[in-house]
Amino acid sequence: MKTGVRPDDPATFYAMTAWAFDACDLRPDSRAEVLARVQQVLRMREPVMVAREFAERLLADAGAPTPADDLTDAIGELECIFAEANTTGVIHASPKLSPHLVSHMLVSRSGIGWATPSGHTVVVDGGYRAALGDSLFIASSALFGWRVQPEVRSVPDVEDNMFAAICERSCLIGFEQALGAVSVEVGS
Repeated sequence: MKTGVRPDDPATFYAMTAWAFDACDLRPDSRAEVLARVQQVLRMREPVMVAREFAERLLADAGAPTPADDLTDAIGELECIFAEANTTGVIHASPKLSPHLVSHMLVSRSGIGWATPSGHTVVVDGGYRAALGDSLFIASSALFGWRVQPEVRSVPDVEDNMFAAICERSCLIGFEQALGAVSVEVGS
């Protein structure tokens, strides 16, 4: 019989729905414009909306951050977190940290993104800033996810001479494990 301590299963990942709304008068040309615009607004806003909500989950799962003296120490600590887990993964951070990481040559281009010296993917996203602030890095295992096709629904309101449309898409993003967090104060 196998023995040992097994970690608890992570909390369930729940789908989130990003949406966009627009409205105009009842003229046919206005209706077509609203249907096109509501889809474009969703395309523009969805990544940040989803990242903002996903960052809350990262923050909840990562635990208390380890303080670092400077950016080099922070990236070194993150590299150690991944090495101790014997895995490669993803580092999540506010876009404000991106120029600091590049100017200190702590990340390099890897395809269309950024990577640390050991090859861990660095993701900076506008949605992360609200939850993670400008001084926190979170390390996680690789991300996985699912999403459905965007759905557009519309309704004419004859009494108010209005045509309203909403475009929404549900998606679910998850990870096997949040490995840890590192905080550092960067100069302005």
